[in-house]
Amino acid sequence: MEQQTIRKLAEYLNQAELERREVMGIQNDHPDLTIEDSYSIMEELAKIKLAAGHRVVGFKMGLTSKQKMKQIGLSKSSYGILFDYMGIDSGGTLPFNKLI
Repeated sequence: MEQQTIRKLAEYLNQAELERREVMGIQNDHPDLTIEDSYSIMEELAKIKLAAGHRVVGFKMGLTSKQKMKQIGLSKSSYGILFDYMGIDSGGTLPFNKLI
């Protein structure tokens, strides 16, 4: 996937999050999207978040069971980046107006 497309998709996802807008799977418009492309988009999205002043505070793992990997058709777990604004302190509440 071209870097320009990766950047455009990262900006699209960032804007959707800021506007609390649901995003249908981007693979519908990009059927040749690979796992590597997906991670490149995530890395570009991380650059946008970092430039906006956010900090990386951790990572999340997905598809950690063999059964789920098999169901999705992947051979290894996935991961995502957690930013400082994504956490809720122990005992805190999640305001519904912050959700999609």
